[in-house]
Amino acid sequence: MKKYGSFVAVDDCTLNIEDGTFVTLLGPSGCGKTTVLRSIAGFFPIDRGEIKIGKTIVASADRGILLPPEKRNVGMVFQSYAVWPHMNVFDNIAYPLRLRGVTKREIKRQVFETLDLLQLTGQEYKTPAQLSGGQQQRVALGRAVIMQPQVLLLDEPLSNLDAQLRESMRFELKQLQRHIGITIVYVTHDQEEAMALSDKIVVMREGKIQQIGTPRDIYDKPSNHFVAKFLGNTNFLPVRIREHRKNSIILSVDGTKHTMHLNHWKSDCGEFQSGDRIVIGFRYHDVNLTDRIETKNEIHDALLPGTCKVPGRIEAATFMGDSMLYQIDIFGHKIISQNSPSNRYEAGLPVQVTIDSVFLFKEKEKSLQLSNYSTDPTVSPPG
Repeated sequence: MKKYGSFVAVDDCTLNIEDGTFVTLLGPSGCGKTTVLRSIAGFFPIDRGEIKIGKTIVASADRGILLPPEKRNVGMVFQSYAVWPHMNVFDNIAYPLRLRGVTKREIKRQVFETLDLLQLTGQEYKTPAQLSGGQQQRVALGRAVIMQPQVLLLDEPLSNLDAQLRESMRFELKQLQRHIGITIVYVTHDQEEAMALSDKIVVMREGKIQQIGTPRDIYDKPSNHFVAKFLGNTNFLPVRIREHRKNSIILSVDGTKHTMHLNHWKSDCGEFQSGDRIVIGFRYHDVNLTDRIETKNEIHDALLPGTCKVPGRIEAATFMGDSMLYQIDIFGHKIISQNSPSNRYEAGLPVQVTIDSVFLFKEKEKSLQLSNYSTDPTVSPPG
């Protein structure tokens, strides 16, 4: 736990990070992720619990242990790079070695090795002002990794770069981590960065961990409404469980008399009861469209496991280059579909909406992945 006065910035944060893994703390501003990172670095004391790096306890509130940052064998790269403007690239990277009293010959060897690793060979005598943003970031990384720290801490290091450079730096950073085998703890609010870089993602909200898992697990099986919304573009539709049977659930769409029928095989949905108000969630890219409206019998005959077919109407279409975004009205609720630009539909067009891989969230907190659910869109007529 870490408090600032009466405000609890981080609470009940338990993490076990394996050696050589890339772990990302992901969440919105103010969720506590940077506080966790700086607690590991040793920039301030914790109020409860302990932090262990390897076999060494570096902080313990109960035992009164607080090792200073320089004795924790960690490297840190900040969002602002923090390279010294009056030093050239060589001297910036060499600085930690000089503080440790390493010989000039060994410093030269290690610096040029690091320059080659970070693709900065030939830039060693330039000042930071003569470098691009990406090169300055590499200098900051070089200064951190040349000490061969046990853990490398990265606090939103790519946020100041433009979109194209940020994407290329993601690949370089992941390759660097694999090459040197270092443990990295990375902080970001960017879901794409977290997905691209991480072995594991720790999703945080209001100082608490919401979910820990691989990018695939968290994306495919979000633990709650917040995780589904934060990690991936997700539609949400408020519903009520109208009838709960042994092998199916009938949902009433909020504010309407329309119903959706969910058939399942692998779960009895015991945590969901008749009368419960819940939310169904589904990704933008899992909403597919066709301008051919199928009859109820056709839908029954062609329905595949994990799909839901409902009628809708396109209200707006936006060209995004590699995709089309459609705003669609279904049952008086607005959802978004992300489709291939090869098939374009105009605003006002009635469409058949097919929804794949539905999540159910009880009270916006608990969830169940329904990839094994077949959805029978029995839509009762208004009135």
